[in-house]
Amino acid sequence: MLKRLHLFWYWISIATVLSLAGIAAAQDESWEFIVCADPANLPFSNKASEGFENQIAMILAEELGARLQLTWIEPALLSHRNYLLESGACDVLMGIPDGHPDFLTSIVYYRSIFAFMAKADSDVADLSSLDDERLADLTIGMQSGGGAGISAVTQSLALRDLIPNQVSFTVEHGVTDALLRLPEAVLQDEVDIAIVWGPVAGYSANLSEGQLSVHSVEPEIDEPFTPLFESISIGVRSGDDALRDAINSAIAARWDDIQDVLAEFHILTMPVSAPAAAR
Repeated sequence: MLKRLHLFWYWISIATVLSLAGIAAAQDESWEFIVCADPANLPFSNKASEGFENQIAMILAEELGARLQLTWIEPALLSHRNYLLESGACDVLMGIPDGHPDFLTSIVYYRSIFAFMAKADSDVADLSSLDDERLADLTIGMQSGGGAGISAVTQSLALRDLIPNQVSFTVEHGVTDALLRLPEAVLQDEVDIAIVWGPVAGYSANLSEGQLSVHSVEPEIDEPFTPLFESISIGVRSGDDALRDAINSAIAARWDDIQDVLAEFHILTMPVSAPAAAR
């Protein structure tokens, strides 16, 4: 009898362990955190998950207790990406301007500014101001094709009658790491200087191993009231307050880890106050 009872409790114990293991496994894979991402757009994202947005998405998924699923999409207009959210193709989009009207946006996790980029051994390597008189005699490389209308930088150049100096580099869909084409144009002397979005500027300058100089554009806010910086958040589908709130909590909890990723990729950032929960 005792032997039978012993065997009974033995099998009950085994069953309990297996049951608990199954519950733990189910909890570890309870839901997918689906992020729509570009397959070949460094420094932001690529299929090898080598971009800084890929790395931040991994951190957030871990904090949320979810499995990260990256859904690859070609670069497209934000309006199309909003459709992907609304249709359920993905849960979030990384790198959305704070307060963008097409999205429910998270708290800001970094802020960046446009930057002048020149060859480090050139006569204009120190140029940082839009009011620098030397710009009148320079060709100025600019990124175009982002689908966001006339950029703030183009407006600033127009204010100073510098549009004739502008050389546009179109972002071509399907081209690997198309945003790195403009820094390369500076290195190849295709333009005298370029104005580059901060994340691309900092990342490219690091890759150049000292061949490129980078200086944040001045003034930070141009006339009449045109900010040349952008606060960046995560875009969630409209009405999904619960997911937005969960992401906000995850950003706050892993604030230092996120900032470490930005530093590792040499992203040109401006100061942002850490969320209260992260202090």
